[in-house]
Amino acid sequence: MSMDKESKNKVKEYFTSKKFIVMAAIFLLAIGTAAATAISVNRQLRESLTNLVTEEETVTEKTTENAANDVTGVTVGETEKTTVEEVSVIKEGDFVYPAGKKIVKDYSGSVAVKSKTMNDWRVHSGIDFEAKEGQEIKAVQSGAVLAIYNSSLWGTIVEIDHGAGIVARYCGLGEKLKVSTNDVVEAGQTIGFISSIPVEAADGTHLHLEVTKDGALADPLSLFE
Repeated sequence: MSMDKESKNKVKEYFTSKKFIVMAAIFLLAIGTAAATAISVNRQLRESLTNLVTEEETVTEKTTENAANDVTGVTVGETEKTTVEEVSVIKEGDFVYPAGKKIVKDYSGSVAVKSKTMNDWRVHSGIDFEAKEGQEIKAVQSGAVLAIYNSSLWGTIVEIDHGAGIVARYCGLGEKLKVSTNDVVEAGQTIGFISSIPVEAADGTHLHLEVTKDGALADPLSLFE
């Protein structure tokens, strides 16, 4: 279908009119904005995907490291140190009597007994071995000297850790000793000499031996049975 001259002129006038030019410019601007938006979205999408992959790799590496730690028990990048503890083992029959075998007063535990010296009733927390003044007192077992101190009631006291939770207190010694604090002694080694025990003076000269097992008082006689 052919257009007459008048129609052609109208079409030409329309495409060259200001209205058409403005509409065309708006259309082109819209296309450009859409394209720019698409490019921006595309860039953001690529960055998000990249970050996601990086985070996943980090999580995977951390999970692998933790799993390795759980299996081996060793922290990555650290060296596990092993400490060997020396344990003192007390064998049956290893204990020796500190001053002969004659006992003049037994351990009473929680039962109060009459004190001839103090004229009252009190528990007797150790056993008393008969001993003459100046008699040698021996360590009942090998061990380490924890402390040495003087008491107005019990005379000079030597405290020895004999291992396996056993600590012995040798009471009634004189000031002249054969050991010092932190010394290591052997079973049967002389540690001092008998003197006096003021709080038990009425019982004559003797060694008062107390024993704790894991911090609690125990009957010293049980060591020799």
